[in-house]
Amino acid sequence: MKWNRVVILIIDIIDRVIETTVLNSRMKYPDSYVVCKHAPGDESSLDNYEVANKKCLSESLDIYSKLIIVAHGKPYRCGSYSASRLAIYLKYLGVKNVGLISFKSCHIGVGNFLEEFEAECRRMFIFIGWCLGYKGSMTPFRGHLVIDEFPLDKLLRYSSCDLLKLPDSSRIKVIRGAAIIPNCFRIGLGRRFPQK
Repeated sequence: MKWNRVVILIIDIIDRVIETTVLNSRMKYPDSYVVCKHAPGDESSLDNYEVANKKCLSESLDIYSKLIIVAHGKPYRCGSYSASRLAIYLKYLGVKNVGLISFKSCHIGVGNFLEEFEAECRRMFIFIGWCLGYKGSMTPFRGHLVIDEFPLDKLLRYSSCDLLKLPDSSRIKVIRGAAIIPNCFRIGLGRRFPQK
């Protein structure tokens, strides 16, 4: 899928794991725009970013955009945010519509966080096409994120030179949001992203 715009939003203190995840995402999306809740420390190699402020994303995202949220996670929390608090924070940043919100956070896809988050966003008139979250602990591996609980994922990627991986149903959870994305099959959203 070729998104019109990719924004990476870091909502956690930037440590080595967060920074590696962001740098891997930047390799995949070199034109991405990075917004940080907290400014990186002096030892950070992260550059070309903006510190988050009110309405800073109001003109950046639409239904053909992807928002990558990077934070440490648990089945019920993304960084220090519950589902409802994160929806409020996105409203503060000016998010109105987004095609995909991809959480680069451990365990976000295990419980009901994604469903609760999407419902809270809809209640605040933030419309999302899909939400995606990982089902386990993530480790950066050769430019990808692999799930620690599934060592076969790393083995498949390593032995196939990154041509193979475990199926999405084993690694991630995808839920459909309320935003309608016209011509989504034409722009490459077929198999991974359900239509209903």
